[in-house]
Amino acid sequence: MTTTHESRLEPTFDAQQQARINDKNRLADRFGLNKRWLRTSVLLVFALGASLLLASLGIATLAIFAVASSGPQQDQNVPPPRVAIDTGELEGLAMDNGVHVFKGIPYAAPPIGELRWRAPQLARKWVGVRKAIEYGSDSPQKNQWGANQDEDCLYLNVWAPADASRKPYPVMVWIHGGGFIQGSGRINGEAFAKQGVVLVSFNYRLGRLGFFAHPALDQQRPHDEPPANFWLQDQIAALSWVQRNIREFGGDPNRVTIFGVSAGGTSVNMLMASPFAKGLFQRAISQSGVGGFGPYRRWNIEHAGREPLTRIGEYYAKAQGVSDKPDVATALRALPWKTVSKIGSGVEDREAFDIVVDGFTLTDDPQKVFQNGNQNTVPFIAGFNSFEGNLSLVIPWTDQPPRAEVEKRLHRLAPLYDKQPADKRLWAELYGDVYFGASAQLLVREMERTHTPAWTYYFDYVRGRGRNAQGAGHGSEVPFVFGSVLLPSARDREIMDAMQGHWIQFAKAGDPNGSGLPKWPAYSSANPMTLVYGQDRIRAELAWLKPRFDLLFEAISATWPKDGPPSTVPATTNAIKNLNPAIENALRDRVSALFEALRAGNVEKCIELSDPAVVKSKGRDTAEKFFKSVSGLVKFAKVQSSDRTIKTITAIENGKAAKVEIELTLKGKKQPPGYEVWNLIDGQWFYRETTK
Repeated sequence: MTTTHESRLEPTFDAQQQARINDKNRLADRFGLNKRWLRTSVLLVFALGASLLLASLGIATLAIFAVASSGPQQDQNVPPPRVAIDTGELEGLAMDNGVHVFKGIPYAAPPIGELRWRAPQLARKWVGVRKAIEYGSDSPQKNQWGANQDEDCLYLNVWAPADASRKPYPVMVWIHGGGFIQGSGRINGEAFAKQGVVLVSFNYRLGRLGFFAHPALDQQRPHDEPPANFWLQDQIAALSWVQRNIREFGGDPNRVTIFGVSAGGTSVNMLMASPFAKGLFQRAISQSGVGGFGPYRRWNIEHAGREPLTRIGEYYAKAQGVSDKPDVATALRALPWKTVSKIGSGVEDREAFDIVVDGFTLTDDPQKVFQNGNQNTVPFIAGFNSFEGNLSLVIPWTDQPPRAEVEKRLHRLAPLYDKQPADKRLWAELYGDVYFGASAQLLVREMERTHTPAWTYYFDYVRGRGRNAQGAGHGSEVPFVFGSVLLPSARDREIMDAMQGHWIQFAKAGDPNGSGLPKWPAYSSANPMTLVYGQDRIRAELAWLKPRFDLLFEAISATWPKDGPPSTVPATTNAIKNLNPAIENALRDRVSALFEALRAGNVEKCIELSDPAVVKSKGRDTAEKFFKSVSGLVKFAKVQSSDRTIKTITAIENGKAAKVEIELTLKGKKQPPGYEVWNLIDGQWFYRETTK
């Protein structure tokens, strides 16, 4: 039963929305302006002004919401669309271009009070119909042009085709950029929806709200919740919401593509590396994302000379004067969010916003995850732009990636960039290639060992390119992907149609190649092809910029500890290779118990034997559906206990998990082996996933 407090939420929510709409209408009426003209003109002036200002600084315009939201209006002749999801009924907007829009949908409970620095919890259910016509609050941040900000920020938005005759549609989930300290899901997905895609965008916790750890918080943490990377946990929660609900909007949960730029592209790489994200998406596109170098900071131990995140948290608690409080965790959670979200110049701020290996959401450095073949094996695209180095004006070069090792090779690198070693412009280009180019190339290359197709691109198109243009800046491809280029020329439109066409075709089929699109060969070691979106033409190039990246990979590899892998050599196992007999026998018993539960169709038992954190991250409904489908297959094939043999058990992740090789014999014929991964938690084995 819904509480009285919950039932009062909806009328207040509606009244506030209607008041804002009335204010906008009165403004238009006072000046005798058509409402569409007013909105379009204001946004156009703002977009042009912002673009010119940022262009003067050499920074690409990332505010695609400002250039993409004019034009279509609500269709007053069509009833507003309604959908019923797992938390209640929603009413959205029917646009006059055949698109249904739903905004401000809570995908998790507000991460406030005791839920600050906790794993995202399920959103509360509501009674009645919730209006989904305005964006939810953004995560607290700087410089977001007056957008509404609040710690209660976990909301998502959906743009869907109104035409239900061709359902289900592929789904694309956009992850915004902004260096993990700014940005939001306030975009316009109508261009995708008009082409038969359900597009989702969402907010996630930024800055210290998303990147924090402290020993006192860990003492109060439920054992099944990850201790850090709350931003990544939010993204996994949003993808779990998609799996549970996207059918109601006409989307296909079995064709979900994640894509993002900058911090969003980095997020895509981390989701590829996270065991918690397995099964939540089926394709991935990383635009200018980082993830191909390390080592990364650890959550609670010093590693490779980097302090743990918990120690950075202790510095922050001391700076805020709460380190001596009787209950430090409560004192930290009591700090106003406006205080927590401020970024200063102390060590607690300079080193606070690192992605960390926490042993849960990320079990190892992403590069090592890929090189060990443990990434999520879905079709993958990663690429970068020709002058990513313009970002160095905003985010300076740090000790990671390896500036010192690059500098040792400067005289060999400079000629490959047609520069002199002393040319300051050379460092900007090296910055971009090490941060983004090397990551994209390395991760795409490592997909081959999992026999999963991958593609890479190089964006080198600049509108109205002059002689002094160094190349396509960081994020400058985004308007071409979203079809939001202002006043496009014929050549602009050609690039826009190709990029958006490749992205949508990839979402539909898991391959970017399609009728009428430039051919894009997949990447392989024997045929390392890159698609170049060039100034004059779009073309596929063999071994693109290989001499540069051979040297850069050499520099990156030199930064690893001696026990870390070079960029081309996979590490096959971790330090602990064998389990003691008692632990191994306990695992064999649990593996057998799971199989017997599947044979009996006992889904509740399967859930009981599963890692609680994995079940929670994916959603219980998703886990139940998975086990029901596997149980059905086991029953259909009439698999008996005698048909299964545990061939090998190998310890992985320093003995915190194990990979179990299982061989089936059906009708006298041996089948290819399958593998189950089990986690060891508090001395007990729990099922995590099935893999190749």
